[in-house]
Amino acid sequence: MNLILTLIRMNRRDTVIHVKMDRTETQARISIYGHAMQAPYGNDIVCAGISTLFTGVANYLSHATADLHPNESIVTAVDLDAGDERLLSMFRETVAEIAMAYPNNVELWTWSDGDGRQE
Repeated sequence: MNLILTLIRMNRRDTVIHVKMDRTETQARISIYGHAMQAPYGNDIVCAGISTLFTGVANYLSHATADLHPNESIVTAVDLDAGDERLLSMFRETVAEIAMAYPNNVELWTWSDGDGRQE
């Protein structure tokens, strides 16, 4: 029984996009990994939505660097200004809305100065 539950959990983890946001006063870091598997490859609106949001944030944050890998993408921004704050807020709120609409496909985790919580 434990083996079956473990496999179910592992399978679920493989079918979820994990979005993690880490914040301090001077820096923001967003990482995404996993796959939503909401629909066949090329037709997955959940993956497309998260990917589009992430790409927009990575392209428009001031003083940002992107570290893109096949299994995980990370963007880190420093010296945040008011525009960056609005962009990060929009990203967080929109990902939260997608996670509410597709709870089996998206997990959002946020940290602020070391305090983590799952959305």
